[in-house]
Amino acid sequence: MYLPSHFDPNQRYPIINHIYPGPFRGSVGAWGFNVSGRGGNHALAELGFVVTQIDHMGTNFRSKAFRDEWYGRMQDHGLADHVTAIQQLAARHSWIDLSRVGIYGHSGGGFASTAAMFMYPDFFHVAVSTAGNHDNRTYHSAYAEKYQGLFEATRTGETTTRVRPTF
Repeated sequence: MYLPSHFDPNQRYPIINHIYPGPFRGSVGAWGFNVSGRGGNHALAELGFVVTQIDHMGTNFRSKAFRDEWYGRMQDHGLADHVTAIQQLAARHSWIDLSRVGIYGHSGGGFASTAAMFMYPDFFHVAVSTAGNHDNRTYHSAYAEKYQGLFEATRTGETTTRVRPTF
């Protein structure tokens, strides 16, 4: 969690979640935690935001079971974990304003931040999405197939069904 250098616990601050859903790295693992004062998260905090980076189920550097939770379900984005974590932070810190929640990300984070607006429109109020790979069927096959499995050519009308591979 990044706070403004002029932080006042008696004020209420909007919160922004910087997301990168993985799967090979998470929000924290992808960008690191830098206390030097440089970087986008620090810059947003200096503008008066609380900024979070949260790793959800499916991100790396944990058990295989933890990581496998997300395999074949990239459309989930881990957003439920992010919403829950932000709600828990707000319950703990009265200076977090849940009426002003934003999310941003790049690439997979752009994919997830756009999805946040559709999946949780009553929770996330604004999203900034850059270079989102919004349809993994058209994304780099070595990436999408590695973490999603192969597409099975089963079509019903216009719908393609992905079959989760077995190991």
